[in-house]
Amino acid sequence: MHGRHVKLLFLTVTIALTILLLTSYHIKATTYYATGTFHTLLLDGASIGFQNDVNKTVTVTVVSGLINSTSSKVTIYDGGGSYRFTSLNNTQIRITYSGIDTVTISGAQGSTQTTTVTSGDTFQVNAGDNVLISWVHTLPPVLPLMFIIGVTGLGAMLGGPLYTIQLIKAHKYESALVNGLTITVLGVALFIAWLWS
Repeated sequence: MHGRHVKLLFLTVTIALTILLLTSYHIKATTYYATGTFHTLLLDGASIGFQNDVNKTVTVTVVSGLINSTSSKVTIYDGGGSYRFTSLNNTQIRITYSGIDTVTISGAQGSTQTTTVTSGDTFQVNAGDNVLISWVHTLPPVLPLMFIIGVTGLGAMLGGPLYTIQLIKAHKYESALVNGLTITVLGVALFIAWLWS
C-alpha cells in the first residue's frame, strides 16, 4: 500500500510541475514599463524611437513636414508597445524597426483600417489624423521546452531505479519490473531528446 501512494505522489507532483512550467508563460501578467502623455514636436528629418529590449526597437522618422501633437501617448510593455499622436500638420513619416515581429499603423490619412508595416515603409499623415502605431514581439518562454523535458527525464532516470528498489524491498517484483523499467526508460528517452536538441 505504501509503494502505491509513493507512485501516485511521484506522478502527481511530476504532472503538476510539468503543467505549471509549460503554462507559466501564458499566465504571466503583462508588465507596463512606461506609459504617459506628452507633447511631440518633430521637425523634418527628426525621429523618435522606442525600445523594448536591447535589440527590439521601433523608430518613427519625419520624412517631410513635421509632427506637432499636443496629445501624444506612448505605452511600452513586455510584449510590445504603442505610440499614439494627433497630427496638427500634414506630414510624411517613415517607420523602421528591428527585432519586432509585427508593427501596425492605423489612422493615417483618416483611415480606420489597421495596416501591417514593413520596416522602411512611408505613410502620409494629414492634419487632424489620430495615428496609432503598435508593435508586438514574442516573448521567450520562462524556461525553454527542451530544458523542461531534459530535467523531467533526469528526474525519471533517477527516480525510476529508486522506485524499483522500493518495490523490490516490498516484494512486488512484477510491479518493480514493469513500473520501474517504464519510468527509467522514459527518463532516458527524454534526457537523450534534450541532449540531441
